[in-house]
Amino acid sequence: MTGLPPEVIHRHLSVEHMDVRGKRSLENALSMKGNDQGDETPAPSGVGREKGDAALGGIATGSAAASLVAEMVMGHILRDAGSLPSLIALIVYSDNIGAVVRTREEALALQEAVLGAFSRSRAGPLSASKVSIKDIATGFNFVGYRWQQQGESLTAEPSRRKHEFWQLTFSTDLLEAGLGINRADANHFRRRLTGYANSKQEWAGRDRFLAEWEGRIDAAFAHQNGA
Repeated sequence: MTGLPPEVIHRHLSVEHMDVRGKRSLENALSMKGNDQGDETPAPSGVGREKGDAALGGIATGSAAASLVAEMVMGHILRDAGSLPSLIALIVYSDNIGAVVRTREEALALQEAVLGAFSRSRAGPLSASKVSIKDIATGFNFVGYRWQQQGESLTAEPSRRKHEFWQLTFSTDLLEAGLGINRADANHFRRRLTGYANSKQEWAGRDRFLAEWEGRIDAAFAHQNGA
């Protein structure tokens, strides 16, 4: 999918030519089989490998190429999914894919399109885990949000348990810092708050939440300065 010459892909992007078995040390696991002249190592054919040995193939997780190829794969998958006329909303975060449609039949068609795109990928075949169909009337949790229908709209609220835990932790830290926090402390709390709020861009109540907690930080800082 990268368009690079096969020999470059084989030597630099793939672990097909590496001997990764059992619980060997990292040094041994990443050692390349081949001669000392740097000639291209032939792709493994299985010859000479003992029966039952586990050999890994593909792109090493964390390599520079992994994210690039992942973006290419996701692009093909999302083009297939996004072409369906029944699609109301497509929700994507990293390698998580969610969608909102009107009926269960449309959901099944979308599921087939996404899974088919996975199986046809030139970087694969790939597969998806935790595939499920949920009713938006009762709501469901996905990528940190609670998605639910309210009237004619689809709302996205932060997942309650994680959201309440964050608020409890943040408020506890703010109380322990006391009413006399200095400017550096106030800026530290603002950065934490902004970072959390920025992770909830789909939340309609995000700005109100941000303003409320900024007000609490400002009140603690103002006490230090006699305002």
